Amino acid sequence: MTTLEQFRNMIKELDPNDLANLCEQFVYDHEGAINATIRFASDFGITIDTEGVKDFVTEMHKIGDFDHVECWGLNLGSNDLYKKFHP
Repeated sequence: MTTLEQFRNMIKELDPNDLANLCEQFVYDHEGAINATIRFASDFGITIDTEGVKDFVTEMHKIGDFDHVECWGLNLGSNDLYKKFHP
């Protein structure tokens, strides 16, 4: 079973451009972004399902792990709309 720490390490290893693209995809194609995340995880050597991605991404939002991620040219931590939904 994949742990949050393994998932977090996988996210940290993503190329910043891939992470930015994934962030943007979560906005307009949530299911596609989840599937892409599952593929990234598989390439990293971990196995995760849809619910696992949702749970880990939610937890990472809560603790601010994505605040530094650039999405449409802005760090998420400085985006007021993002902060509204991920305080």
